[in-house]
Amino acid sequence: MKRCLVLVIVIMGGIELGGNAYAGVNFGQWTYGIDSQNDGSGGAIYEDRGLAYSQQGSNLLIAISSGMKLGGNIEAGSLNGTVAHGDMFLNFSGHNLDAASKFNDPKVFGIRYDAANDSLGNTAARPNTTLGVYGGLSVTSMARQNLGYSSLQQYIDHGFGRTAAAMGDLQSSNVDVKGYLGSGLMMTSITSGNRLGDITLLDSASLAGRGLNFAHFGADPAGNYIYGFSFNTSLLRSTTGGFTLHEFEECTNDGVALNGSISGLIISQAVPAPEPSTLASAGLAVLVGIGAWIREKGRNDRQSVRLVGL
Repeated sequence: MKRCLVLVIVIMGGIELGGNAYAGVNFGQWTYGIDSQNDGSGGAIYEDRGLAYSQQGSNLLIAISSGMKLGGNIEAGSLNGTVAHGDMFLNFSGHNLDAASKFNDPKVFGIRYDAANDSLGNTAARPNTTLGVYGGLSVTSMARQNLGYSSLQQYIDHGFGRTAAAMGDLQSSNVDVKGYLGSGLMMTSITSGNRLGDITLLDSASLAGRGLNFAHFGADPAGNYIYGFSFNTSLLRSTTGGFTLHEFEECTNDGVALNGSISGLIISQAVPAPEPSTLASAGLAVLVGIGAWIREKGRNDRQSVRLVGL
């Protein structure tokens, strides 16, 4: 038997956490982290240009501006024949993610939004295209399987390190990016985790309708791609405060990061409505009460008439 659900909206206050050396730039309803526009090894097709987020009602919206389309680029010799975006990692923990073990923290979340990537064991022989928000993460680098760099240091040594906007809000390659993510293999992909819930993919038109505007920062040239997703903040399980959001392409030819904060969560809790039998009993009680009131009112009216007659 289906039950009706009543939604109760609970507002939970957040705690602001400090410590972010660089904060995203606010413009309209969105906060942006704008990457260097010329550090994508392999040219414009591998250029990540920016990340943005917006908390709208009970949803967190995240968008990326990139030369790489959703679904990745065809590259012979790469695993599955394409190089796609890795997963995004949303870190509220306050610690760095310079080792794979540090991703396994209840305040670190992974978001798989590109079904073509190599996460969760996805291969042509055993496809896994499941998208969503994950916790309890195990992660790995897929750079070697995708013709990429064996380490961040190798990427820098090839001349792609930057001292400003090296990875969006992680400004310097040698200071901020190394400090946060280390100098070795970059963890690009979820290998396993607890799936916490769904995401809704959003195209550029849907995001523009919600106020997104990478063009304001010069991060949406001709031939660029913009896309993103949203999910209910209840999936974050009351985690609030300062965070760092980042992602790499599977080849680690480029990546981008954004510092921000969530000041409060709106959590929708489903509360079962009364059973039909309970509703019927309650309705009968109301009818009995109304009948008693009518009988009592009638007696009082008759008594009033007799008194007037005297």
